[in-house]
Amino acid sequence: MVAEPKGFSTGSFGWYLNGKVTLTIDGKAVPVQIGANFTVVGSKEAAAER
Repeated sequence: MVAEPKGFSTGSFGWYLNGKVTLTIDGKAVPVQIGANFTVVGSKEAAAER
């Protein structure tokens, strides 16, 4: 998976990751969905200074 650059509605920026994978749990294939935001700390203020 690759996290894509993203500007969030809050004014902060960072990366967003979303995808589906299959994990093996107790020998069984289990489909799961992954979603994550990676926000640069202080990026809202940094964007406002531009």
